Amino acid sequence: MVKSPIGLNVCSWNANGLLRRRVELRIFIEKHSPDIFLIQETHLRPSHTFTIANYTCYRNDRITNAAAAGGTLILIKKSLKHYCLPTPPMQAIEANNIILTPLDHDPVSIVSVYIPPSSDDNLFTIDLEYFLQTSSHCVVFGDFNATHSAWNCNVNSNRGKHLFNFANILNLHIAFPDSPTRFGHNSANTIDFALIKNFYYPYTIKSINDLYSDHNPVFLNFDFKLKVESSNPRAITTNWKDFRINLNNNFSLFNYYPNNINNTNDLETKITEFTEAVVATHSHSSQPIVKAHRNYTPNHINQLIKHKNNLRKRYQQTLNPFYKTLCNRAQVNLKKELKIHSNDTWNARLEALNTTDNSLWEAQRFLKNKRSQIPTLN
Repeated sequence: MVKSPIGLNVCSWNANGLLRRRVELRIFIEKHSPDIFLIQETHLRPSHTFTIANYTCYRNDRITNAAAAGGTLILIKKSLKHYCLPTPPMQAIEANNIILTPLDHDPVSIVSVYIPPSSDDNLFTIDLEYFLQTSSHCVVFGDFNATHSAWNCNVNSNRGKHLFNFANILNLHIAFPDSPTRFGHNSANTIDFALIKNFYYPYTIKSINDLYSDHNPVFLNFDFKLKVESSNPRAITTNWKDFRINLNNNFSLFNYYPNNINNTNDLETKITEFTEAVVATHSHSSQPIVKAHRNYTPNHINQLIKHKNNLRKRYQQTLNPFYKTLCNRAQVNLKKELKIHSNDTWNARLEALNTTDNSLWEAQRFLKNKRSQIPTLN
């Protein structure tokens, strides 16, 4: 597991199509639990629904009549205080951002950025400047499609040279991993990295061979303590019909008739008795809300993921097509097992629905309501 023991854990990944990888992605998030997950090339349309439990999702889908492509997305833990800024029309990049508002720190802008290979090699910096101005502290993280020796690439592309000069002029720090992040046919490059503005905390950054795409997920871990809001300790459900019956059976208002109260001590005693009776009856008629929908990945699927990742690592180390073929086969087998596991999980949830805890009503309401994603202001 890649994690920051006392800091802010941000992950970036070019998915090259998110819908077909969402089950694998949920397992990945269950394993690594990043605080913020930035995703590029989602290939989502506004009509698509995408959610991850315990995370808030913000999207900037590419609106096109052609095949689904591009798009960026941000997942942030619901326990982290933040707000989302609307994305204005961009000239050369695709991006969206949130403003993290820690309790004991100035706001921090976190940006998920994707620069398509066909974008103008000069205009993209104008778009980057907009996001760098959204906060005095800023992290722009994602797929820049730019190569330069400054971040361990063999070739200095035009975009890479322009980006390098841009970072130097604005005094931006470029955070990149030691190993490549994108693997093509007989090639490997580092094009997924971060631009950091005025957020000078110690950090580690690492590219890991997990998830199935031509890009590796990249973890950027800051040694930066975040205070989070605690979960609600009073999350309970009450059977109010049972509460009313028990209260009527065990409680009589005649005991509190004013003529029976002669002094302030009697009044205090009656108030205490009344309060204790109501609280006890409420406690007897209530029970904690149990989150029964937490996902646990079976061991055999974890083993399949581990086997696939080992083959992927072999291919990335050697660029041998033989290992690429084996990795593809392992991925096909994994997808079959994930589909079976997903169906089994859904069937188990349906069988567990009942009327006593409102789970049946909540499921019916979720399936009945139509949800539409509001498009960005492009």
